[in-house]
Amino acid sequence: MGCEGRGCSHIVIVHCPGIGEVKVLRFKFLWVLAAISMVVGCDDSGDPRKQDSTDGGELNSDSQETSGDPCEGFTSCSTSGLSCDGTELVTCSENSSGCLVETKRDDCGQYPYGTCDEAMGVAKCIVEHPCDGVTNCSVAGTSCDGSQIVTCAADSEGCLVEAAFDCAESGATCRVTGDVPECVFDPCEWVTTPCAAEARTCNGGNLEVCQRNVFGCLELKTYDCTLNAGSCDDSGANAVCSHPGGCSDVQECGAVGTSCGAGPALEICQMDRYGCLIPSTANCAQVQYGYGYCDPSTAKAACAITFDNSCDQFEQCTTEGQTCDGNQVVDCVLNAFNCLVETRTDCAMSSEVCHDPGGASAQCVDPCTLVNLCDAALQCIGDDLVSCAPDADGCLVASNVVDCTENGLRCDDTATTPICTDAPAVLVGSSAPNLAIPDNSTTGISSTITLTGNCTVSAISVDINITHTFRGDLLVDLTSPGGVTVRLANGSGGGAANLIGNYPGTLTPDSSLTSFVGVSANGAWILKVADDASFDTGRLNSWGLTVNCQ
Repeated sequence: MGCEGRGCSHIVIVHCPGIGEVKVLRFKFLWVLAAISMVVGCDDSGDPRKQDSTDGGELNSDSQETSGDPCEGFTSCSTSGLSCDGTELVTCSENSSGCLVETKRDDCGQYPYGTCDEAMGVAKCIVEHPCDGVTNCSVAGTSCDGSQIVTCAADSEGCLVEAAFDCAESGATCRVTGDVPECVFDPCEWVTTPCAAEARTCNGGNLEVCQRNVFGCLELKTYDCTLNAGSCDDSGANAVCSHPGGCSDVQECGAVGTSCGAGPALEICQMDRYGCLIPSTANCAQVQYGYGYCDPSTAKAACAITFDNSCDQFEQCTTEGQTCDGNQVVDCVLNAFNCLVETRTDCAMSSEVCHDPGGASAQCVDPCTLVNLCDAALQCIGDDLVSCAPDADGCLVASNVVDCTENGLRCDDTATTPICTDAPAVLVGSSAPNLAIPDNSTTGISSTITLTGNCTVSAISVDINITHTFRGDLLVDLTSPGGVTVRLANGSGGGAANLIGNYPGTLTPDSSLTSFVGVSANGAWILKVADDASFDTGRLNSWGLTVNCQ
């Protein structure tokens, strides 16, 4: 370069690929290096306008002068200063050519919770935690704060946020039931005349009744018994207003009490002022606050109020109907909120069992109605000799069965104790002697039927066919093989003709045939017929015996 001294100037030639040589004139030596550093925008890409965004665009402005537009090739902006583009902080300034260009971009989002903010009129990177600016609480959970239910729970950003619901706005209070705070409406707080115990008393001419209202709250009511010229009468088990007609003109219910009917209905049977049991129905859904429903879970069914009409608060079930779960009847019905709600009845409380004959009609029943009961500890069922004993429920049921026919026997329950026996069940015999009956002769005639078999009489019947013009003349006796005699006819029948029928079926014996019970039927049975008066005559045509054996 060959120049010395302070005034020495040089021509510096810089070669940039793509544009050739660039001359930088009249630079003093000390400024040569600075001039060279300004061409860092030259690179191997061949684009003379590509440069670092922080150089202000000086070298490019020289090249722009060559092309005619000094701002071409830069990212232009409209206002000098800082601005936000999404999460990026953008710096806009004037370069040496007087062009407003972006000289810098900082990504604020590279920091946790970082963002670009220009809300205060000055753009800047800020770090803003999502939980800043919200009502924070420290411990997740729900609690009562006075009449408020206060809930501390995480929001979508994971921040613990406090929210409160004032139960007092619905006329309720906040109470903790178990571990769960809830709005509770106590309808008993609205009773203006509370009382301590159910009672009916006379106070002068007034009847004072302490009884439960539809919510199960004890409420005192006073009735003036003198309004209809009556009086208060406490001489009976219950004090009442006297009433001449009694309860004959009303349709009474069965017993004092309450039960839940369909949906929100409370079925009530309550004694009125006159002592009559009057049925009524209350619609539990007709309440001023919250949602009313009939609650069967209390000692006495009553209306109740909830502030949550979702089904989650109830013990739910899936299929409407009554089913058995062990020894419990599970009743699944729609309640006032159209929720399928489950109630359970323990049949063991009434010494009963749960029985479901149809799949959805379970009920508590006496267990003895579900089994074949024995009439006695030992009995005959056909020719089976059945021994019976109490089962686990105390029902007398068959415990052992013996088939008497396996040994060629029959079961006989006509004796004191049923047994298997070889005695015939029935012995039958008949005879048709066709004998004339002597007139006016106490000797008369006799006819014999012989029965064979090991048979002790348990019952006997006699068929008889006697034609006679005046049956009031006849004396008829039957004698067993052992000598027991029973008079069948003793001049009965008056002037009527003929003695035809069955003792004791259609004819009444003069003496009871039970005299033969217990005697042996085996042998000759003798029928004697006599005519003890003159003029009228007749014949013994036929007769027969049917003996039931023990």
